[in-house]
Amino acid sequence: DCHDAELHDKRILNWHSKSIACQTCHIPAIARANPTKTWWDWSDAGQDRKPVLDADGMPDYDKKKGTFRWEKNVVPAYAWYDGVAGQYLLGDAMNPGEVTKLNWPQGNRTDPQSKIHPFKVMRGKQPYDKQRRVIAVPKLFGQGGYWKTWDWDKALAAGMQAVGQEYSGEFGFAETESWWKPNHMVAPKEMALKCIDCHGEGARMDWAALGYSGDPNSKRGISRYELSEAYKE
Repeated sequence: DCHDAELHDKRILNWHSKSIACQTCHIPAIARANPTKTWWDWSDAGQDRKPVLDADGMPDYDKKKGTFRWEKNVVPAYAWYDGVAGQYLLGDAMNPGEVTKLNWPQGNRTDPQSKIHPFKVMRGKQPYDKQRRVIAVPKLFGQGGYWKTWDWDKALAAGMQAVGQEYSGEFGFAETESWWKPNHMVAPKEMALKCIDCHGEGARMDWAALGYSGDPNSKRGISRYELSEAYKE
């Protein structure tokens, strides 16, 4: 929306922009300066233990919230995205043996409206109702809240009642993930990805996850050296 589609001097880059979002090349890593939280496990909350600080001063634990994991210079996950996201809704069935996606990008490689976008994938564990097999909502603060009682059962009973959901009285913790767009982490143009960052052995793209049988460039028989030279042209 801010500049022409045919912005680059190199034709191969303009050609790529038909199916690759600007952010994909211009956000080579997430959290380049300050760490970002990538894991949050609520099942560990409630313990009287001191947090350990990492090299950036970020804690690995909070009694109210559980354990955390922080990372810097995170290579994004990549997915086709058509501008519409799917969303887990309260009461939707889930399988505790699998990772429940709380939201996810929609789109695919055959959809002309879709482009490959970068995402931060936030993972963790949160409570679910074992009998009903739905994500459970706890009441955290105030009377009867978890941060007052340290009692998950009571907190979940109060929380589920507040959102109009039944609660069986039996809970566990299941792994979840959500997909976040890092649109505001654009790097200087000198740091933009080059051809060999995405193509060739050991490159960052998971082509199978994007719907390809392999690196689409390999079918053209172009070597990594030729890719480098093409980028320079």
